[in-house]
Amino acid sequence: MHQGIRKVAHFTEYLILSLLLYRALNVERRWSLRAALLALALAGLYAVSDELHQWFVPGRAAAASDCLIDVSGAAAGQGFLAARARSGRLRARPA
Repeated sequence: MHQGIRKVAHFTEYLILSLLLYRALNVERRWSLRAALLALALAGLYAVSDELHQWFVPGRAAAASDCLIDVSGAAAGQGFLAARARSGRLRARPA
């Protein structure tokens, strides 16, 4: 059970990370595929670097499945934003 909770936490952390990255990268007044893909790529690179770091830490192990969970969370965040934009609920930030 503890392991499952940790996996869900990682999924959620990377979902939030991708939302924040998108917010930082989006300069357009509407939803941007470019910003979404860049946010997803940056979150994915961070996930890979995190697993690479764990490889060198004693007592820790790197796992491709953990990276996949992290990237899935980031993709879910971007999917949420895309769905929200499609429904017309994503509004421009005040300038």
